[in-house]
Amino acid sequence: MLHDVVSAVYRGDYLIEIELDDGQRGIVDLSKYSVKGDRE
Repeated sequence: MLHDVVSAVYRGDYLIEIELDDGQRGIVDLSKYSVKGDRE
């Protein structure tokens, strides 16, 4: 079963606090997806 995100709040430094439709909450760290360098 997939849940919907009902709330997402930026907490700084690539951290996003999310709340799902079933009441669960957590913080997602997206820092590993940031890439610096040349883009072509």
